[in-house]
Amino acid sequence: MPSAEFYQKNKEKYSENAKRYREANRLKLNEYSKKYYAENVLNNLKSKRYNLQRYGISFEDYESMVLEQKGLCAICNQPETKTLNGKVVRLSVDHDHFTDEVRKLLCSRCNLLLGQANDDISILEMAIKYLKEFKDK
Repeated sequence: MPSAEFYQKNKEKYSENAKRYREANRLKLNEYSKKYYAENVLNNLKSKRYNLQRYGISFEDYESMVLEQKGLCAICNQPETKTLNGKVVRLSVDHDHFTDEVRKLLCSRCNLLLGQANDDISILEMAIKYLKEFKDK
């Protein structure tokens, strides 16, 4: 194992090698990440009991949803990436803001997207149209 001093002197070389490895093994690393998250998210959740009562669900209900979704966001099908104090946060409970009906679990990014659009389908459709307009330019 190289010393910290050696690493500091060769930091750029290490960074370039790591970048090349990530690019060459992107699919393998993504699959590992999904598997790791799905296997470990429940252990992380069990150590903390989150206040899910405001959504009308128990911790066990939440656990079932995580397992059903394999620890992935219901929209982008990716694991949560947002961290707080160095730890990945739990998936967000998505719910209808008018009926309070729980829908599924979302990553922070997708949950924010729906929230900023006020769950308004027409706003999201206009955003899609806008993005498509500039996609091929």
